[in-house]
Amino acid sequence: MWIVTGLFSLLGAIVYAELGVRIPKSGGEYAYLLEAFGGLPAFICMWVSFVVIGGVSCAANSIVFAQYMLQPFYPGCEPSKVVVQITAMLCLLLICAINAYKVKWATRVAVVFSTGKIIALLLITGFGVYYLATGHLESFENPFEGSATSPGLLALAFYQGFWAFSGCALCTTASVKIATEFFGFLLYYQSPVTDIRVLFRNYLNFLVEEMDNPGRNLPLAIVLGLGLVTGLYMLANVAYLAVLSPFELLGSGEGSAAVAVLFANRAMPWIAHAMPIFVGASVFGSINSEVMSMSR
Repeated sequence: MWIVTGLFSLLGAIVYAELGVRIPKSGGEYAYLLEAFGGLPAFICMWVSFVVIGGVSCAANSIVFAQYMLQPFYPGCEPSKVVVQITAMLCLLLICAINAYKVKWATRVAVVFSTGKIIALLLITGFGVYYLATGHLESFENPFEGSATSPGLLALAFYQGFWAFSGCALCTTASVKIATEFFGFLLYYQSPVTDIRVLFRNYLNFLVEEMDNPGRNLPLAIVLGLGLVTGLYMLANVAYLAVLSPFELLGSGEGSAAVAVLFANRAMPWIAHAMPIFVGASVFGSINSEVMSMSR
């Protein structure tokens, strides 16, 4: 499923790569609609993307950021709604200030947090490989046990895969929980720890004018970035299944960090208590990338 959704996303990515090369202007869909159909469709697209899609996405992600960053300070209970909202607003103000003050600062924040996410994924993958090498193959002995084969779940699996790749449209990158059940083996749980905000499709097209040699670097970055994300997603989910059983994943709770925390408790307990902070940092990087691209 990961390979199929990755290939479908690659088709869309190639289309955007060609558009970015033929119309080397920042702004993404706005620039292309303006060139092809004129001002009105481009204006409508811009405001829907900026106010509705981008604004709602950043607001939702900032709430997720606040909830996880506050979790260590409220052991055994939930922080109050007011505290969460204030923390979320401070997060958005800080990110907007960074992007407004200096583009290089925003770029450095994106690089640092993206690197951190890749390191986290490699760490998860490494422990998964260790568990597989030591004979923990229980989850792979009957991979289709308890599977559901309805067409509706198949469609849902594709949709969630596209969501993970941001392969269909702008979407929130720190989803509360995505659970797709298709053929048992394809149990997919996306947490902010495994949700790299890679600007691999239309997001890079928002920044074309700021790239060096976009005719070469834009298609290269899109294809390589998408390939990297596909590989990391596959390896991380294999690692989850190597350490945890499908039934443990299903019963891991409602929060998206639940799987990552459960994995850390089992594979690396020395870092499990800090997992909410890592999740919050991951979401912070996602919001920064959203603001950096949508501001164009």
